[in-house]
Amino acid sequence: MRTATLSTGLAGAFLLAVILWTAQAASGPIQWMDNGAYVVRAVGDDLFARELGALSHPLFHLVSVLVTRAGGVEALALLNAALMVPMALLVIVTCRALGAGTNASILAACTAVVAHSVFWTATKVEVYALNVTLLLACFWVAFDETLKLNRAARMIAVGALTGLALSVHQLTLVCLPPLYVYLLVRYRTAALFTVVGFLIGLAACYPAIWSVIHVGGDVFQVVRGFLTGADPGAAQLSGYESSLFRFDLMWEDKAYVMIGLLSFAGVQAWGLLQRPKNAKELVMWAAVILDALFSLSYRVNDRFTFLLPGAVLLSVLAWVRIDRGMRDTPLRLAGAIPLIVAPPLAFVLLYLASARGLVSLPQHVNALPFRNDVHYFLAPYVKDDSAARFAAAYARVAPPGATVFADWTPEGALQSAQAGGGFRGRTVIECSRYPQWRRHPSAPVIYVVRLQPDCGAAGISNAVRLPLGYAAPAVGAAP
Repeated sequence: MRTATLSTGLAGAFLLAVILWTAQAASGPIQWMDNGAYVVRAVGDDLFARELGALSHPLFHLVSVLVTRAGGVEALALLNAALMVPMALLVIVTCRALGAGTNASILAACTAVVAHSVFWTATKVEVYALNVTLLLACFWVAFDETLKLNRAARMIAVGALTGLALSVHQLTLVCLPPLYVYLLVRYRTAALFTVVGFLIGLAACYPAIWSVIHVGGDVFQVVRGFLTGADPGAAQLSGYESSLFRFDLMWEDKAYVMIGLLSFAGVQAWGLLQRPKNAKELVMWAAVILDALFSLSYRVNDRFTFLLPGAVLLSVLAWVRIDRGMRDTPLRLAGAIPLIVAPPLAFVLLYLASARGLVSLPQHVNALPFRNDVHYFLAPYVKDDSAARFAAAYARVAPPGATVFADWTPEGALQSAQAGGGFRGRTVIECSRYPQWRRHPSAPVIYVVRLQPDCGAAGISNAVRLPLGYAAPAVGAAP
C-alpha cells in the first residue's frame, strides 16, 4: 500500500510539473496571426460573437471575453495552460472508465499534455484546448458506467457537451460520429435525447444566428460558412472550404504534414497501432482515424493544431493497453517518465541543432523578423516571445501616427500589442482588406511590414528599406 501511494504521488507530481511547464512556456498576450486576433476580439468585442463565421468560435469568444474582463490580457494568455487541468482530469477519469488503474491514468494525462499539438496550443491564445476538453467530456459521460445518470440524462448531457464543443470549433463534427453510432446502437431511441442537449449546448451561437435573421440574411449560407469555411454567398468551393480533403496536395505540403504527425510520436504511436479490444476503445480509435484523415488533408499551414483530439485520445488508449500488460510498480513509473518526455526532448534538441547550423530544416520563404520558424512550430516547450519582440522593435520604426499595412500574421502581433496597451497611435490594416493600399488617404507615407502577395510589390521600387519592413510614399487619394 505504501509503495502504491508513493507511485501515485510521484505520478501526480510529474503531472503537476508538466502543467506548470505549459504556463512557463506561454507566449504571452502578444501573438502572431489568429492567436493575436483572438486577443484583440477579447479586449474590444461584445460578450457574444456578432457573426457566425468559420473563425467566430462563439463559446471560446464568450469565455475569452470573460477571462479578459476579469484578469486582463495576461490572464487570457494563460487560459489554455489553465485548461490543461480539467483536460488532464478528464483524461484520468476516462482512462478509469475504460478500466485503467490510477497511476496509468495519471501517466496518460502527462502524455496528453506534453503531446506536440497539445503543448503548442497550451502556450497560445487558441481555441483547441477548450474544444478537446469538451470532446473528452463527451466520451467520459458516454462511457463511465459509475455515473449515476439514467439514459435520458446521460444522452442530454452528451448532447449538451457536443453543442458546447461545436460552439468552440467545427472539429467536433469530425471526431464525434463514431461516438454517436455507439450511442444509437446501445441506447436506441433514447439516443434522441442528445438532440435536446445539443440545442441547449449551442446557446452561445444563438445571438449571432439571431443577428443574421434580424437583418434578413441567408441563414443557410451562414451555417454553411460556419461549418465549412465557405465565403458568404459563394456558389462554388471558396475560402477555407476549398482547402478541405486535399489529399492530392499532401505530398506538396509534406513539411506541414510531418509537423502534424509529431503529435503521434512516442506513446501515442503505440495506442494507434494497437487493435481495440472492445466497443469503447474502437469508438475512440475510429475518432482518432477520422481526426487524422481530416487534419492531415486540410490544406492550412497550422493543420497540426487540428490533431489535438487524436493526440489526447491516443494517450488514453495507449495507457489503457499498457496498464493491462504491465504490473503497476515503481519500476514501471521510472521507465514511463523518460518515455513520455523523450519526444519533447527530441524536438527541442532538433531545434537547437538547427539553430546552430548542424541540421537544415524547412523555413518559410518569407520569414518573419524575430521568429525562428523551427522554434515556433517544432519546439513549443521553449518559450517563444517573438511576436512581442517584433512589436516592440517595430514601434521604434513606425512612429506614432503611422499607417501600417501588414499581412495577417504580423497584423495579429501588432494589433494584439495595441490591445494590451502598446504600439499606440498607429493604424494597423491588413493588406487584403484594402487592395489599393498605396492610395490610402490617411498618411503621406505608408509603412509595410513585408512584401507578401496581399501587400503586393507592384510599384514599390521607390520604397525605402527600413530596419524592419519598408516605407513608401502614398499615391494620391482613395478613389
